[in-house]
Amino acid sequence: MTDSPTCSSPLHAALVGFQAEVTDVSKASQAKIQPRDKSKPAFSFPYADLATIRAHVRPVLAKHGLAVVQKPISDGDHVGVETVILHESGETLSCGSLLLPAGDDNKQAGGSVTSACRIALLPVLGIAAVGEDVGDEAGGRRSSRASDRQLAKVGAEVERAGITDEELAKVLGTFGVAATDELSKAQASELIDRLMAEADRRARAAAAGADPQTGEVPS
Repeated sequence: MTDSPTCSSPLHAALVGFQAEVTDVSKASQAKIQPRDKSKPAFSFPYADLATIRAHVRPVLAKHGLAVVQKPISDGDHVGVETVILHESGETLSCGSLLLPAGDDNKQAGGSVTSACRIALLPVLGIAAVGEDVGDEAGGRRSSRASDRQLAKVGAEVERAGITDEELAKVLGTFGVAATDELSKAQASELIDRLMAEADRRARAAAAGADPQTGEVPS
């Protein structure tokens, strides 16, 4: 067996055939993440879990005489997998290793190994996970962020209401973020409603001769 197959090797030919036939895998699962800081809101994103990916690629791999082996490995406080592609001819192709933080207990370590398997398998086989939010977990989270149009509306209502930087920081803190561009779409929509209501309240107070911020009437 060899880890460096030639360009005309059966393994390379099989991989070419596999990638010509295999399709990208759908994001059929939904992950929900609760930040360690409980004051921050949970967020979710779609992804393709390991079972879905394996079920999607195994028949096509087998058709071309291919298989994938992922061996669990560890290094200090990290765990992960080493991925190897096998061909029925006896050739192998080592695709390197991927390590992730092991965490504080066996459950977290097992989750890291599973995530490493899933994350490594996609690029090794030349496929992507596609769906409502295309990209990896971080990309999925980013794609749920507030739109430019929402952020522009937030800015306009902040200006209309005369909200100070300190006041805005306090409001953003209730959403568990420090800046408007960290808001999710749902959070931005709620903030816009709150800002519009506050802008209207301050406008009514000013029209009545009261202080727009406190609502107090000067003596």
